[in-house]
Amino acid sequence: MHRLTSFALALGLWTSISGCEPDQLPTFDREARSQTGPARSQRRHPRPPPIALLRLAIDLGGLSSDPGMVSAHQRMHDAHAEVKASGRSIAWALTEAVAAGSIEVEAFETHLALLEERAGDEALALALALNAAHSRLDTELRAELVASLPPPPATDEHPPESLDDIDQGPGHLLEALGLDDAQYGALAETLGPPPSHPPPPPIELFTFVDDSFDATTLGMSELHAEHLSHRAHRQIEMLAALLPLLDTEQRAALGLLLREGPPMPPRPASG
Repeated sequence: MHRLTSFALALGLWTSISGCEPDQLPTFDREARSQTGPARSQRRHPRPPPIALLRLAIDLGGLSSDPGMVSAHQRMHDAHAEVKASGRSIAWALTEAVAAGSIEVEAFETHLALLEERAGDEALALALALNAAHSRLDTELRAELVASLPPPPATDEHPPESLDDIDQGPGHLLEALGLDDAQYGALAETLGPPPSHPPPPPIELFTFVDDSFDATTLGMSELHAEHLSHRAHRQIEMLAALLPLLDTEQRAALGLLLREGPPMPPRPASG
């Protein structure tokens, strides 16, 4: 990926809970999931994301053509499109602010509130789809599905955010803009030490086997909305602190990045 577009993906952080489009989901493979031995046992097992659980349930139950599931999937797709639209709106507002020479964090409150609302709707659509899949699987199939999930991690500790956290984007942005040591130091001084947040409560997906399972009670909407809103706010704060430190060429590069956004990734070759 081109360095200059990496942060646009972070500003397009308005992704679904799984970090992928609703269509790009893993499939259920009984043979692969029954593997044992060093190669499998030594892997790190993150808590399975809800959208992955949904895809496995659809595959295991043969629900891809079920009218109710098709409708639920369309609702997910539509909600995800709304979240992405909020991301584009924030990126465009940032572009205008960069051109004007100043980013006022308070000016983005309405944008962030809308992002938070749409993120909650997106997670609700996923929860309703999980409920629909649950109601279509019998106890035996649900038990098989839950047994295939990796165990929860031994710890849920999360490290604090960092300017150099490449996965969240700022590290790539700062590298692409070619900041010198003085600019790095001034930015770090302005932002202060990165905050440390307690890890969110785990989403207990292993209750999917229970007859009483209800995904709308798992807190996914609140968790997803807070997560995206917090990350977006942190990105805007970082840009507001960064902009005064940039020279003319760097400001032009930042504006180009925000205006054009990331390129579409190449599709894998079929066959």
